[in-house]
Amino acid sequence: MEPMGVGILGAINPHNITTRASDVSPSPVKRLVKPSSYLLSPYMNKKTRVELKMTRPEWMLGNSIFAMRGEKLERVFETRSGELYSVRLIMETLAPGLEVDANVIDCLGAIMNHEKRSREAGCPLRHFFPTGCIKTLFARHLKLYGHNKHASIRKVKPRITNLKWKTKNNSIDCGVFTMLHMDNYTGEAPGKWDCGLVTESKEQSNQLRVLRFKFATKILLHEVNVHAARMYDLALEFDKLPPGEKMSIIITAVRNRDERDLKF
Repeated sequence: MEPMGVGILGAINPHNITTRASDVSPSPVKRLVKPSSYLLSPYMNKKTRVELKMTRPEWMLGNSIFAMRGEKLERVFETRSGELYSVRLIMETLAPGLEVDANVIDCLGAIMNHEKRSREAGCPLRHFFPTGCIKTLFARHLKLYGHNKHASIRKVKPRITNLKWKTKNNSIDCGVFTMLHMDNYTGEAPGKWDCGLVTESKEQSNQLRVLRFKFATKILLHEVNVHAARMYDLALEFDKLPPGEKMSIIITAVRNRDERDLKF
């Protein structure tokens, strides 16, 4: 005697019994969505290189922020902890011809403190304090926690090293020099240290101009910045404008920067 249903066309058996799942189409395989390669930030854990060429993202991000469009108090950089942020008006000081605001330097410092866990082999451990942390306050902090170096820190006198790329006629790019030194210096003797800058010249001015684009991109697209994706999208949107129109907007914005500041 055959089991019930065996050999009978259309009979119900454990192999063809209808279930709720079989009434609907099979669930599609979920597509793995990867973030844009630009948002993976090729700048993370790498020294900023001094060169006269820019990548496409650097050109787009720089143009977008230097166009000085949008709400001035909009946060364009913010750490995940919320302890440090920068607004559009401040980040715009990375534009060529402007003095870089100290807050921008602090943003880079936060990024580099985040990256120290993945520093290159042989690179000494470094920590960057906010630009407003003066020597006396730092020494007082060390004393409060019983550090035996607090007295020597209070007495130490800063020295200005004789670097081959020092300038006599450039007081605008101090912030750019500072950020490059932060990003590149790892304890070498001043005479043996080469950050990539040439001596003061037209070529050096061009190098510093390109560095402004590179630092803008490193700061705005870094994984530390919770607004990175939005900043990239805004850069893509601005890049859709005709080249001549983009350049005209940027030139006019930099020229009228003082007026934009007065409305702050």
